[in-house]
Amino acid sequence: MPKLSIIVPVYNAEKSLPICLDSLLSQTMTDINFWLVNDGSTDNSLEVCQQYANTDSRFHVINQKNAGAGKARDNGIYQCDGDFIGFVDADDWIEADMFEKMYDAAIRNDCDVVRCNVVMHRNGKVRERWNPPFCNQVLDKTRIEQEFIPLLIAPEREKNFDHRLLRGCYCYIFLKDTVVNNHIHFTDFRSGEDVIFSIEMLLNSKRMFVLPNTFYHYMIYNTDTLSKSLKAINDPQRQKTRGFMIKLLKDTSGYPIVVERWKQEDRRVVYLDIRIAAVYAQDLSSIKRLKLIRNILASDESRRAFKDKIDRSLPLQMYMLYLLIKWKCALLLLLAVKYKLRKA
Repeated sequence: MPKLSIIVPVYNAEKSLPICLDSLLSQTMTDINFWLVNDGSTDNSLEVCQQYANTDSRFHVINQKNAGAGKARDNGIYQCDGDFIGFVDADDWIEADMFEKMYDAAIRNDCDVVRCNVVMHRNGKVRERWNPPFCNQVLDKTRIEQEFIPLLIAPEREKNFDHRLLRGCYCYIFLKDTVVNNHIHFTDFRSGEDVIFSIEMLLNSKRMFVLPNTFYHYMIYNTDTLSKSLKAINDPQRQKTRGFMIKLLKDTSGYPIVVERWKQEDRRVVYLDIRIAAVYAQDLSSIKRLKLIRNILASDESRRAFKDKIDRSLPLQMYMLYLLIKWKCALLLLLAVKYKLRKA
């Protein structure tokens, strides 16, 4: 039985897949295997996976009908045989010593979860994500609930928006027995299924270790993502995900902290909806964009998010935008958001 199994959900990734799989092939950890789950790809992804499996016995290929990344990961968990499991997305790549260092940290510190840092690549720009203050520390169950999980929601202080942790499951390794014994699996949500899995795993873990190393390279190839789509505005999926997270967290010691962090997240989400309407709804006339912004401002979500006083320590530009949202100044928001992004 290998020490570690890595699961890669694959869907129409033939262009990026060789870079991803080469980075797995280069891992310095030897007692490891890789489970490539082809999720009904219509390009040559399956053939690429089979090429690697034919040349290296550590690679295993699972072929399934298209069911989404969550189901692909679940399938990989069910079939893999490692003591620990990890995930890598087919668009991304990792440093050669990532899993050796993460596994060593798990064993050395007697932890069932280890996390590393992430570097993001977008439009030729590279940005290393913020590291939390508890790097190179063991977090017990109380600290996981009160310190780590709240940072998956929002930063401790709203003005430091970048001081939060990415929510994906790709920068962890997890003890497989924790997954199996607690019947943890990915939801069938269109988005947010990975953060729910990660939170459920964390809540069922006894000890966690956080490495500061930036081992994982998160690649953003398509900037026209769901977050810039009109479908994202007031998406009912958000409330569905929130409801699931409330069920997971409501009885934990960190729940009061999480509730306060959600207020930050809600303000940010309303602002992002307005940004989509103002800038990315290119097929709509200015009048229709203005109407859409007014509808966002009149929503229950907006009223709840902006009923409290706006934090004066926010950067001036964001503080002014938040005031315009609170005061429901739709026309000024349309102009201000477009100007802000054009300057950026």
